[in-house]
Amino acid sequence: MLAAATERIVRHLEALPAAPASVDVPLSTIDPILTAGLPETGERLEDLLDLIFDRFVPQGVDTASPGCLSYINSGGIFHAALADLITATTNRYVAYRAAAPALADLEAQVIRWFCDLAGLPPSSGGVLLSGGSMASLTAIVTARRERLGSRFDTATIYASDQMHHSILKSAMIAGLSLDNVRAIPTDETFRMRADELEAAITRDKAQGLTPFFVAGTAGTTNTGAIDDLEAVAAIARRHHLWFHVDGSYGGLFLLTGRGRGALKGIEHADTIALDPHKTLFIPYGSGCLLARDVKAMLRAHTIHSEYIATIAATGDSAPNFADLSVEQTREGRGLRIWLPLKLLGAGTFREALDEKLDLARSITNALEAIPTIEIVARPQLSIVAFRASPAGATDERADALNEAILTAVNRRGRVHLSGTTLRGRFAIRVCVLSFRAHEARIEACIEDIRAAVDEVLGAGG
Repeated sequence: MLAAATERIVRHLEALPAAPASVDVPLSTIDPILTAGLPETGERLEDLLDLIFDRFVPQGVDTASPGCLSYINSGGIFHAALADLITATTNRYVAYRAAAPALADLEAQVIRWFCDLAGLPPSSGGVLLSGGSMASLTAIVTARRERLGSRFDTATIYASDQMHHSILKSAMIAGLSLDNVRAIPTDETFRMRADELEAAITRDKAQGLTPFFVAGTAGTTNTGAIDDLEAVAAIARRHHLWFHVDGSYGGLFLLTGRGRGALKGIEHADTIALDPHKTLFIPYGSGCLLARDVKAMLRAHTIHSEYIATIAATGDSAPNFADLSVEQTREGRGLRIWLPLKLLGAGTFREALDEKLDLARSITNALEAIPTIEIVARPQLSIVAFRASPAGATDERADALNEAILTAVNRRGRVHLSGTTLRGRFAIRVCVLSFRAHEARIEACIEDIRAAVDEVLGAGG
């Protein structure tokens, strides 16, 4: 079985460079095989592998493709997939350290590497989670326990108007009113304005509300913008707010010199969200929350029962992961990060991330050379946003033309880009983060953008 699956996996990976970056399928379409009832008898593995790789996998956006330049994704390095195979087949339970001490300590070592990278003190710690959304929820619940206690009906949260929607969703799930989540205006580079943050906190205090949590963003989804983390940290300290940094996309650029400069101030955070499944190219399901004081996470999440009393005991060792978040039954997530870093070394990842920063600037320069193209957001990390601005076109007409340009680019299949709305206008995003994306694919992207602009503006611009 392993040999048969491996043969198909290798064939699939080798075909990725030439495969389309996306294959549109009507959302109303469901493969008839996937509407059938529970099978009573088994089928041949080879037939099922054909079904998976030939019919199911190719549909939609291929996030493993070197041409996937649309969303913040990585494609998933094979080294981590190998680690997942080992994790799943050994099937050890690491939520409580006593059940698998060495594997739990391996996962704790990964957390320590990340804490050191972020400049957090020895009191820090954290937990590997499914992604940034679970990290946001865990951070807000921890902050709610530390700053508010059992009463939080007047609590207010602050983040930029470019915040990831997981902040809103986490606040809602944590029992906070969405009316009390403040979207702070951003400047011309889409960074949160510190003066507006200060004013909003002061205004809410005067109205009897309870400001308690501010999220600075280290790489927004729309444009990759990085808030002035030092300024936000200073305001949080002055008003005794919990300072959270959403570094789900940008945080692990700390591996690079440019990233460390751009992320100055992250070391002041009370909690930091990171997504190795983005900026370390690890497969999906690999998120992380770090805390300056790991005991705060313990106070917010620890509850034990009689039947786990023995296995839950930790003595003076590292805390149990089950006591640091809502997750009790969870897969081991450490090996999928630990093994690639041990096999390849941090330097390999640093070089790859530096390449992405270079490629984002390269594509920006090339876009600026295309007549009618306007750069809406220059890359602060590896995302650039642009739009065509034909002379004489109304904003609404220009939006429609840009949507048509995006469709024309994606239809060619060599790359897949995405769209967003910035300052009320439609823009096209290029996110260079796939570890398989190199200079040749960026050149193909520029060629297809030029062709799409000529096609759309020539026909109706």
